[in-house]
Order: sequence, then structure tokens, then C-alpha cells
Amino acid sequence: MIYNGRIEDFIPLLDFLANTFGNGIEFTLHDFSKPGKTIIAIRNGQITGRQVGDSISNFTLRAIHESVKDSEDLSELKSKILEKKDLKTGDLLIMGEDGTIKGLLCVNIPLPGLREMSRLLEGLLGTAPPSEPAPPAPPASYDVGSFEGLAESIIDGVLAESDVSPDRMTPEERIMVIERIHNKGVFQLKGVVGLVSRKLNVSEATVYRYLGYLS
Repeated sequence: MIYNGRIEDFIPLLDFLANTFGNGIEFTLHDFSKPGKTIIAIRNGQITGRQVGDSISNFTLRAIHESVKDSEDLSELKSKILEKKDLKTGDLLIMGEDGTIKGLLCVNIPLPGLREMSRLLEGLLGTAPPSEPAPPAPPASYDVGSFEGLAESIIDGVLAESDVSPDRMTPEERIMVIERIHNKGVFQLKGVVGLVSRKLNVSEATVYRYLGYLS
């Protein structure tokens, strides 16, 4: 918009907007005659953490330059809505008759609060779309190698509890070891008999015979 007066004249408009729409929207007034400290008034600055005396952001400055470049009439009102991360921003350019940008009025609306309010209203009005059921979990797939590692870990743990090494164990001691392994359910895993036979230095037939004693 074209305005040849002072940018400070827009401060009452900022107050009006803030009083009308509450503290959930940020209103900022920039004066480009004050480089490095363009913000001369701000309402609800807690939304972005900015304050009077701060400078315009590089993002907004770049957007302004793009707006001027794309505008055939620099004296025409130029309002550009920009999407930022979780923030919707409206920028109103304040321009002089010579086409120079004198100031900027920014409106910043945080989107998370709007989304939450929208979900709340949809729930109250019963207009929320039905939630899609969660996709079924894929069937469990197991790595045989992981089972072997688990079985070996359990067997080694049982052997570590014995004071006698497998080479020096009596048949009775080996049966006791196999019983403890059996009680942990390890023999339900494929290939464990061969693994136990190697750990105890006996044949698989011997392991099967010892298991028969436990039944």
C-alpha cells in the first residue's frame, strides 16, 4: 500500500489487531529507515521471541525482494502469505509513491494451536473423518542365527555354573547339566542337540539318551 506518512502511525492499528484477535497471533511493525533495528512495535512477541529493536529476518527480507520483483506496480498493495515451519505469515508492504519500501506489517499465526483447535471442533461437531485402522503388523521373521546365538549363550551360562569342566564331568553331572538346559526350554529350538553334544564332548545319541532319562 502507498503511504507517505510516518510508519509509527500504524502502531494504533497494531494495538487494535492485538486487542481484537487476542494473544495467540503476533503483529509486528517494521520501519526500514532504521536498518539493523527495524522492529519499532510488536504485540505478542512471545510467539517468535522477538522484541522492539530487533531486525527483520533474512527469510522475510528475501520474500519482500521477490514480491517487489514480481509486482508490475510497486505502489499497489502487496500481501504475500508465506508458509514457514509451523507458522503462517502475512506480510503487508508499506510503500512510498516513489516505489521504495518504507515499512512492513507482519502477522504471524502459529499453526500447531490452530490444528489442535480444528481437531477439537471436529470432535465436538462430529465432523472428524473416521480414523483409518492401523496397518496390520508384518509377520514376525526370525533369524536362525540369532536363535543359535541365544541357545549357545544359555548353554554357556549353564556350564559356567558348574565347577567341573565338560571333559571331566561324570555321566550323572552331564545329565544334571542337560536337565538345567532342558528346563530353560532350549531343546525346543532346532539344532540344539548337536550344539549341546559339542559343548559336552559327547555324541548326539548320548544327549538323546540323557534326555530320555528326564522324561
